[in-house]
Amino acid sequence: MLKQCIGDSMLKEDKRYQDLAIKVATKMCKAHLSMHLDKSAAEGLLTLSAVHLTLFPDTDATELRKVLFETFMRAMADYHELIASDDDFMEVLVDELGLSVSDIDFGEAIATFTDEISRLISDVVKSAMEADITRFGGEDENN
Repeated sequence: MLKQCIGDSMLKEDKRYQDLAIKVATKMCKAHLSMHLDKSAAEGLLTLSAVHLTLFPDTDATELRKVLFETFMRAMADYHELIASDDDFMEVLVDELGLSVSDIDFGEAIATFTDEISRLISDVVKSAMEADITRFGGEDENN
């Protein structure tokens, strides 16, 4: 009945616009996430590593990597809240694209950075383990 009232071509045009708007919003999310990763991810992971190793000094590299990755993924599960609090992002999303936060494909946006995050976590774990060895008087590479 709806198709008869507004016509198939209008529905197809609206569907194409909606699909394109969702792709644009997802790309905006990727750029937003990239900016936040570049700005604060390394420092946040280093801080979390230091806190974790202070509380659990017997943690090995494998366990620390697991803790960091799980913490990062939990933070990504709440990323929609960070975007929702960004007035500039929301103005474009809602006013210009006519979408809501729930329209963004967060899975795709986050998956784009999985390899980068994995490398960053590996680098942080390596640094944390080296700092831990040096701090506790263990052998370092120069001896």
